[in-house]
Amino acid sequence: MKVVVLANMRWVVLSPSLYQLHCPVTTAPLHLGFNGEIWFLEGHGMIVPVPDRDTGAMMLAKHLNAKGMGA
Repeated sequence: MKVVVLANMRWVVLSPSLYQLHCPVTTAPLHLGFNGEIWFLEGHGMIVPVPDRDTGAMMLAKHLNAKGMGA
């Protein structure tokens, strides 16, 4: 299993354009992906477009830290 660190969080690399957050405190998987046109965050029933991979990871880290679920 290949793991990368983005925004101080560990992401499992599912493919070159799809990452899954490796965070045991979350109940639903969170994904950061690229569909060929845009990067997006997906999880908890919503999809949020983001400008790039690192920005998406940082936005997610900020959201999880605000909820007390940071890795």
